[in-house]
Amino acid sequence: MTTMNKAAVFVNGTRRYRDVKVIVGDDAVTVANTITGDTITSFAIDEVVKDGMAWDARVDSSPDLVRLVVQEGCGCSGQKPYQPDPGYSGKL
Repeated sequence: MTTMNKAAVFVNGTRRYRDVKVIVGDDAVTVANTITGDTITSFAIDEVVKDGMAWDARVDSSPDLVRLVVQEGCGCSGQKPYQPDPGYSGKL
């Protein structure tokens, strides 16, 4: 399990959250309030795109996949570029 504090969360290339706590587990990414620790939302991981940074995931048990990217910092300058890991199947 990995935890990032003061992170930015991008969904399909659009920043959805900033300055949040992100907990990355084996099967889910949880976004939480930095101060209280209360869960804001959770994403079920379908496949790892870039280890520790990007995933194909589902939110709120939706059947649709989204590209989830988590980066340290506010994300004010936009999502940083990345290359998918060699084993990524290319679903999205």
